[in-house]
Amino acid sequence: MNAYSPAQLLSLYDADLKVWASANKAAMSIAKDPWNVLELLCATPVGLKLILHWAGDDNLGDQEEAFGSNNKIEMTLGYNMGLTAHPDQALLTAQPNRPALLTLINTVRERVLSLCVTDAETDVELSARYAGCETVTTPEGVPLAAYKLKFEFDAAFPDYDMRAAVV
Repeated sequence: MNAYSPAQLLSLYDADLKVWASANKAAMSIAKDPWNVLELLCATPVGLKLILHWAGDDNLGDQEEAFGSNNKIEMTLGYNMGLTAHPDQALLTAQPNRPALLTLINTVRERVLSLCVTDAETDVELSARYAGCETVTTPEGVPLAAYKLKFEFDAAFPDYDMRAAVV
């Protein structure tokens, strides 16, 4: 299993999704925390926005000295149409020069799941696992025209040099 830090994983997906964002005229950002996702969605009054976020990790294994972590990566896709008589029309219906939001969500999911990295030790191809999709809401529970795609990626810890405790 390859050793990836959270920064390396985000960089991997950031580089790959920039191609998708450019082709779909989407603004792209990396969020520093879950609240920052909401700030970034609201920062642009109109347009398509793709936001990456590393949402933490879990220990792989049931012992303290596990060999790696299960990284949680979230990708939020939002489409703020601005003021319109039919705010839900972009969800299912293509707009001028842009597919429907649910179609775009499917293309992001497909792109992320199709990206493989080859494990240097085993020559096995690794890719993210899909962990679901949910509507993005404000803290008050108001749904936004945005969805959060959740993925998981297992990564080994780098080799650490052991050191003696200073007493």
